[in-house]
Amino acid sequence: MAREYLKTDTMRIKISGQDLRTPKSEEVELSGLDLINNDSVIVEPNRPAANYERDFNELLESAYDAVIVTDTEGKFIKFNNRAEEYLLYDKLRMFQLNIVDIISGSDKKTLKTIFETLKNEQRIFIEAFCKRKDGTTFPAEVTASIMHLFDNEQICFFIRNVTVRVETEKALQNAQSELLKSAHLAGMAEIATGVLHDVGNILNSINVSCELIHENLDKSSITILLKANKLMEEQEDISEFIKNNPRGQKLPNLISHISKSLYKERKSIIQEAENLANKIQMIKDVISTQQTYAKTGLYEEEANIEDLVEDALAILRSQVDKEDLTLTKDFKQIPPVMLQKSKFVHITLNIIKNAIEALGSMSNPKIELSISADAENAKLIIKDNGQGISAANLKKVFTHGFTTKKTGHGFGLHACSNLMTEMGGSLTVTSKGEGEGATFVLSLPLHR
Repeated sequence: MAREYLKTDTMRIKISGQDLRTPKSEEVELSGLDLINNDSVIVEPNRPAANYERDFNELLESAYDAVIVTDTEGKFIKFNNRAEEYLLYDKLRMFQLNIVDIISGSDKKTLKTIFETLKNEQRIFIEAFCKRKDGTTFPAEVTASIMHLFDNEQICFFIRNVTVRVETEKALQNAQSELLKSAHLAGMAEIATGVLHDVGNILNSINVSCELIHENLDKSSITILLKANKLMEEQEDISEFIKNNPRGQKLPNLISHISKSLYKERKSIIQEAENLANKIQMIKDVISTQQTYAKTGLYEEEANIEDLVEDALAILRSQVDKEDLTLTKDFKQIPPVMLQKSKFVHITLNIIKNAIEALGSMSNPKIELSISADAENAKLIIKDNGQGISAANLKKVFTHGFTTKKTGHGFGLHACSNLMTEMGGSLTVTSKGEGEGATFVLSLPLHR
């Protein structure tokens, strides 16, 4: 097990008897180092030293890495051509170098620490930047080990240039960052789509209310009242007209009837006006919710899960408020949770929308939402009695590109799972099989 021994801004030394820097498939590249340090190697007693020198040089040149042999003070004694290629020095100048000249952040004290540590350890593995002649640096993994060549004690450094690997890792990190950003934007787009859908439905309802108000006014009894008023204005003696004229005698009952009719019309118009006001407020609320989550960005804050679920339901109002859909809630009181609001709402929207779609043409469609917490985690459970998930698909439901929808792209659940992981939580699903519904669990830690 490696233990961190020394760390600077540019270098980290790990102590271990096992190479932590390379997979086992690459360990053969260090076989030369192992051979040099293996006490069980049998040396021919009468073999000329020149032969060993030649063999050793061939061994250095056969190594994949740059190999530098120094004395115990760090001065270069031997090196291979790869070392010259890495460091850009000519051979003569190489012999004038010390190992601390090429390992960024190191000094004589560092070298002493390495040497003293190697008395008790087989190898030291160093993550550092190595300096070239032109002043540039490259990321490197360095293996240091004590060796004894012709009874003299030296330190052998194997230096591997890991620039390609570091750049690849950086590219992967950037790709992951872009993926998360895309997921965030996808979430915003999905929320915006939900907003447009709901606003469109509400506007249709507003149009109906406007037509009802227009119809009430168009057929209003007020036109009859105006005619009756004109008739009375034409009479010189209104009392005589009402008392003795057959037409006038009908006026009191007519006015009474008109009054009742106008009262009903007024009540109906007020009701529709209230409906209009409520629907306009609904549009404001839906847009406000979308704007709230568009502004929250990627920072974390404490939030009540129940409020976020209600916001998601408000955005999906037109899809949730179906006459045949039974939606039940069991929301326990739990502490606020640290999360990123926009991401959590996006995930909740996605899961609930999937649940609604999974219900299809079920005769008794149900969605159950529950919020609870144990000692460590807060949980939102979304359960439906829809088409369910087969055992085979259950294993790959969060895999990128997997989808059972004809128009699906297989990105939604994969992105949701990644977003939950990014927030320190998890997204899991269970299902007894096809036709048995599915249960999704969003879990987030209570204490972070």
